[in-house]
Amino acid sequence: MTAQQDNLSDGTPIKPSSFFRPTTRIGKIGCGFLLIVWFALLLLPITMFWLAMGQTITVPRWGGVAANDYPLLQIQLVMEIRNRGLQVKTTSSYEPGEMEMCYQTQVRYLLWQSDSSEDQSTQYCECFSRDAASDEWDASSLSVVTCAQ
Repeated sequence: MTAQQDNLSDGTPIKPSSFFRPTTRIGKIGCGFLLIVWFALLLLPITMFWLAMGQTITVPRWGGVAANDYPLLQIQLVMEIRNRGLQVKTTSSYEPGEMEMCYQTQVRYLLWQSDSSEDQSTQYCECFSRDAASDEWDASSLSVVTCAQ
């Protein structure tokens, strides 16, 4: 820069910017990613307040048998006298055959405090079956084990 470009029209010197502005594509993507992470951190207290009011955060499943009863992800705050923490429930589906549909649900606990020393996390499988492709699904079995895939 020349001396003339370093000054405004009235002769006041231009101060260099203290804010770094990325010029490369990777730099811009990195700044965008950091901005998303920053807003997620800002929303964390609101999320915790929502859970403390007894609400749940649910990511629903679209389509399938009883889709409303088996969300993809569900987070709930458990506040009982002897048990406290976050309950995280995930559900996956698969079809072992054309006449059968199963949902495997995994329940995990984070930041868990309990009188019991054993792990409270569990997983179970619920399968629906039907006699013909045009029939409605019917709850046929409930087993407290991992679904056989």
